[in-house]
Amino acid sequence: MLAELSGLAAAERRVYSIVENRVLRSHRAIRKGFTKAVRIKSRLWIRDGYAILLIDDEKGIADATKRNRNFGSLFPRLLEPASNLPMFHVKEGVRKTSIGHLTLDVRNGVIFRLEEDAGALLFNVRVQTPDTSYGIDGTLIVVKFGKFYFQDNIDDAIDEIVAFQAESLAKNAA
Repeated sequence: MLAELSGLAAAERRVYSIVENRVLRSHRAIRKGFTKAVRIKSRLWIRDGYAILLIDDEKGIADATKRNRNFGSLFPRLLEPASNLPMFHVKEGVRKTSIGHLTLDVRNGVIFRLEEDAGALLFNVRVQTPDTSYGIDGTLIVVKFGKFYFQDNIDDAIDEIVAFQAESLAKNAA
């Protein structure tokens, strides 16, 4: 158990280093593509077989924590039981799914169903559920653990997703 916790702590440090190097130290246009926040923060959660990384400001992180207290989920209807209908189904091993600048009405389903080792990125979205509505003003990255990605090496998948998004933002800025 101690080895698992130290592996997770090391992976978590590497995730925050990825955010610092690929987002915080990047060109202003790339930073703005990840979040409009002036004081950028990030927070990694490990929940129910998923790694969830939010790149936003302090308020965005506090809002997620408050939703977790009030609704039992950081991001209600983001990832829910497989019986619900997903808006987006991400196949095993796919990590270059990027969705942004929209309102997602998930009163009758969920946003994502991720298969093993799959990941997705949401940015600047509004979510409407039966119980609440909320916004993600920054970037939310979700990776489902599987055969290749697990707590100790989740930074590899997150790095791949962040790099892909940064490259896309750089091409659009040019």
